Amino acid sequence: MLIGDTYNYVHTINPVLQLEVGLETEWDFCKTRRFVFQAGWEEQFWFFQNQRSTSIANTSLILQGFTARFRFDY
Repeated sequence: MLIGDTYNYVHTINPVLQLEVGLETEWDFCKTRRFVFQAGWEEQFWFFQNQRSTSIANTSLILQGFTARFRFDY
């Protein structure tokens, strides 16, 4: 009885799509100090990644999220 075949490795090249959209603004004051605010949305899309872990063929993996950063320079 064969439970699993670990020697039959299949390597394929699959495309990955990465998108990033964001805004940045800076406020200067007192000639030496500055506030910086950055906000953005990132998304990564891996095509055909879950071929072995699910019974559904050719499923894709998507990661996405919002990022924000606030900085004070002096």
